[in-house]
Amino acid sequence: MKIVIVNKHLEDKTGGSELQCDVIARELSRRGHEVFYLAMKSSGVDDGALPYRVVPLTGDEPDVIADAIQYLAPDLVYWRYNTYGLKRTLRQLRKAGIPVIFSVSDRNDLRRFRFDLLIPSLDPGKTLSNWQRFWQKLNNYKGLFLASGIANQCKEFMGLVDPVPEIYFPNSMLDRSEPFEWPKPYCAWVANLKDRKQPEAFIRLVEAWNRRNPDAEIDFLMAGEIQDRSYEWIRDKDRLPENLHYLGELPAEKANGLIAGSLMLVHTCRPEGFPNIFIQSWYYGRPVVSLSYDPDRFLKQERIGYHSISESRFLEDVSRLIEQPDLREEMGERAARFARKQFNAETNIGRLEAFMQELAGGRS
Repeated sequence: MKIVIVNKHLEDKTGGSELQCDVIARELSRRGHEVFYLAMKSSGVDDGALPYRVVPLTGDEPDVIADAIQYLAPDLVYWRYNTYGLKRTLRQLRKAGIPVIFSVSDRNDLRRFRFDLLIPSLDPGKTLSNWQRFWQKLNNYKGLFLASGIANQCKEFMGLVDPVPEIYFPNSMLDRSEPFEWPKPYCAWVANLKDRKQPEAFIRLVEAWNRRNPDAEIDFLMAGEIQDRSYEWIRDKDRLPENLHYLGELPAEKANGLIAGSLMLVHTCRPEGFPNIFIQSWYYGRPVVSLSYDPDRFLKQERIGYHSISESRFLEDVSRLIEQPDLREEMGERAARFARKQFNAETNIGRLEAFMQELAGGRS
């Protein structure tokens, strides 16, 4: 089949969905499909060393996306770009007879209303932008029902876009890491710094840990791009606890190395899609302590970490795993076995491939 993937590209933006689309593109190419990656808001990607072709678009206007896809004339489109311009684009592709699989990357993809966008901000420009996004989201929600199929990365999302055909398609993980060295034992926090990731909750955790353990030789490492200017102060080492170190944005391979060498992953993000960072942590045998979210309840059911819910419990859960290495290693071993089975790229993308072939019908 000829397949077009729609998203930002990993070389332009380091994020979970971009990483997953790269994994999917590589595996589908390996299986003999002709894959084109339509890279949104891209200044250009060198695809010479990639097994698939990258077609950069400087913007993401619906008409431009639709025209580019129709020019490529694929058998099917895999859309992983949230609902931006979705209704208008999919309306044109439906007229052209090109089936589209919409991949749910975030629970907000499935919400008609985003009331959180109506909360005023201290920045008037951000408030205006959020209100515009609220109305765009409301309009584009209808585009979900123009898709030929839905791919859900969480089981809890299943059945929410009835009657569109759907599959459970969990994220996948490939073992690509670079060694990361640090002189002390450490806990890792990895995410882009913005409001929904709640980095301030991680800093409060470190401060509380230090008050309880003033002589402990444990560091806390924070990695990720600052995407919200209100967090620029985190670059100032003097405003952070002495044993908390902000490393800035890391390439995916280096972030994997950071996690692999940690005691555990500490997670403070609000619920969204299935956090790719959970898979990375479990894959390398590290338990996850999550403040706000247990996707598909895997932390509790598989006993591979803790869902703390409150900040007081958060401190207790992190402390327990630091102080009990046997418990930490037991959880980590379970996590690695679970991740390598549940998030196996070859198995999961094989399931997606079968769904694509079914939806493409005779086009291929």
